[in-house]
Amino acid sequence: DVSFNVGKATPTKFLVVQVHYKNVTKFLPPQSGEDSSGLTLITTHVPSEKQAGVYIMLTGGSLPSNTVEYFEVACEMTEDIEIIPFAFRTHAHTLGRVISGYRVRDGVWTEIGRKDPRLPEMFYNVTNPGITVKKGDILAARCTMHDTTDHTVSIGATQTDEMCNFYIMYYVNKPPTLQADDYCMSAGPPAWYWKDYPDHEKLNLKGVPDTASVIPGANAPLKRNVSQVYFFDSTTNVDDMPDLNDESLADEIVNQAFEELDPQDLVYLYELAQWQEQQEREQQLQQQQQEEEEERFRMLMRNQQV
Repeated sequence: DVSFNVGKATPTKFLVVQVHYKNVTKFLPPQSGEDSSGLTLITTHVPSEKQAGVYIMLTGGSLPSNTVEYFEVACEMTEDIEIIPFAFRTHAHTLGRVISGYRVRDGVWTEIGRKDPRLPEMFYNVTNPGITVKKGDILAARCTMHDTTDHTVSIGATQTDEMCNFYIMYYVNKPPTLQADDYCMSAGPPAWYWKDYPDHEKLNLKGVPDTASVIPGANAPLKRNVSQVYFFDSTTNVDDMPDLNDESLADEIVNQAFEELDPQDLVYLYELAQWQEQQEREQQLQQQQQEEEEERFRMLMRNQQV
């Protein structure tokens, strides 16, 4: 009943298989095992009743050594298309402990899926079959990470880095599938958490399930224990803050704050500033690449019209 639309007349013109091996020892002498990795595809020239698509949620960010941290992301659905999630997949590297995904509608959080990413990496059935997601709903995900190393680990592409991905496989009762609104991304910690979502009332953080950071089969959640420098945000009541226009008072506050910081905190502030600068550079580069890609697409469309 459900299939992905692929082929010459579709955006998906090629199917590429890429296999990543974490350990190839069993394929080398003296074991010399045979590799049977691959995929089995079922194809048809007859369009199926329902068309499938994939929505991905992912974050940037980093976590200090010997800490538990939450990598969170949330986006509102903007396309006027109803999707029906039927499977989900989680992905992290060695520090991921549990990844959970939700639909938030009218402030109510409904679980799409929750899994320990250390288990076999494949798509699993959703927690609530028949769940739908439509325009105005919020999709949210959290990766709970436990850094057991002696150094800070950041999101990146290599095995020594980390990743926080939650995939939703869905179908629509009639085409099209999601086009521009098929992914959701946040900067991740320490720059972004669910509390930084602009519409607090709509996201309703009081409704976050207690199981969001509970590894399936466990009884208690993994609790975040990162010491974080305080940042002002849109919810800060500035009327209750001291008058920082008073230079002597401002100097006193700054001096006192630095006196209370230990060397590790100063290093953290420096690393945070470096990270923020890197994020800004990467965002500028991504914006430039996106604009170039859009311009190439517009030129292609104009050439086709000619």
